[in-house]
Amino acid sequence: MMKRILLLIFIISLSACSDTPQRITFETFENEIVPNEEVKKVLILNDKEVLIFTSVHPGPYKNKRRIADYVIPVQNLKELDSNLEKLTQQTKNKNLQPEYWRTNNLAANFFVTFLPFSLVLFILGIIVLWVLTIIRIVKSDKPEANEKVFWIIFVIVFPIVGTIIFYLMKKW
Repeated sequence: MMKRILLLIFIISLSACSDTPQRITFETFENEIVPNEEVKKVLILNDKEVLIFTSVHPGPYKNKRRIADYVIPVQNLKELDSNLEKLTQQTKNKNLQPEYWRTNNLAANFFVTFLPFSLVLFILGIIVLWVLTIIRIVKSDKPEANEKVFWIIFVIVFPIVGTIIFYLMKKW
């Protein structure tokens, strides 16, 4: 069961990451991308990353919010300032003004921080309920042997659905 859940999480994460921006260094951006592409927009996210939008890649969402084309990690503020100054001098777009985005949303930070922990607790709860269901079926005296074997096999083969159906239909 745990393997199935991990496989499902892996598949979902792969599909969610299909349009992720390319992570590059500023030197790579300066030498390879600026000469070939026009920089349309620059966003500085929490003074830690520079998101670059270019005209070459229209992005997956035509008139809506779109994902950045490139992400440049920033080590310190001096590096950020010097890189932005170089970028504004070298780019073809002379009206380029970097925008600063700060995310100080306490609820979002709380959700991101505790989501993995709560997911682990949820999965452990499902596993414990599943094991307790199997123990309850094995220890029960009321049903016939055939019915007991059926329920054990059904709950093992279909862990979540089998457990729910067992508790909804339980006669003992």
